[in-house]
Amino acid sequence: MKNITDIIDYNQNYYEILGLIPEDLPSGKDPSSKRLLNEILRKAYHKKLFEVHPDRPNGDEEKCKLVVKAHMILSDPVLRNLYDKGGIQSENFLKDGIKIDWSKFGKYRKGSLADMIGKALFEKILNESGIDNIEVKFVPFDEEAHNYQWEFIIEGLPKELVLTIVEDENEVLKLTKGDDDTIKQALPFKIYICLPSVKIVMMRTDDLNVETAPGVIDVIPGKIKNAQFLDADILGTTNYENAVEFIKNGDLKKAIEECINGEIDKYIKQFKKKKDNQTSSILNKQEMYRRDQEQLKKLMEMSQKVEKIK
Repeated sequence: MKNITDIIDYNQNYYEILGLIPEDLPSGKDPSSKRLLNEILRKAYHKKLFEVHPDRPNGDEEKCKLVVKAHMILSDPVLRNLYDKGGIQSENFLKDGIKIDWSKFGKYRKGSLADMIGKALFEKILNESGIDNIEVKFVPFDEEAHNYQWEFIIEGLPKELVLTIVEDENEVLKLTKGDDDTIKQALPFKIYICLPSVKIVMMRTDDLNVETAPGVIDVIPGKIKNAQFLDADILGTTNYENAVEFIKNGDLKKAIEECINGEIDKYIKQFKKKKDNQTSSILNKQEMYRRDQEQLKKLMEMSQKVEKIK
């Protein structure tokens, strides 16, 4: 989650960006009012996204990102409340004495659009994907829980299967490029299904990157400057219907079976290489090290034989 000061820009009118008037929005805290607010925000979001998307005539990338961010802020009750009060420095905010629990930011929120979409897809993965031996590992249940993330254990997989909602305007913009229908149906977040951290890339001081095999972490000779874990990306979309079809028509099951059968590499995005574009795998490193050791052993044996002859 970004720092809160990076999320809310109090100079922006997020209601105006979505073409909304604050007084016209439902303010109740009951489930029906929350659902109505989500629906109003969703429709306003789609309308504006269609108008400003970069793939549209006279579209603008920055305006598009603002539309996504406006929806994210106004659909989150804590962020919206903070925004409406003008931030913690405003007189109204201090006068009302509202306390903000900063640990709540980025947490799961019951009844939000992300929650409803996530729950629906969670049920479909569990009951309609056709995957055998699937068990629930984690389900968010309250605002103290993990971010929007649902996890499954599947026999034969090296890692848990994760369904998560990613609230990132850059990801949304990247995934909604295309035809008009795709833009109109885009959600204000990314639906992401993956096997997390199945591969590690270690950045070395000499600008070489060492990639492990999936699930392998081993000791590598030499200094390591940094490390990055890579996911096996199974699905990334902003379209709910596409996600449902992917789950129900067997594509998710097929991807899981391929990962179980050792084809997990096809779902791991290639790591962006350094400027010299040099890379070697950990398996190659291990093989080179093994050969060096064997060669050294032979040289030592030969040296011992020479000493005996002398």
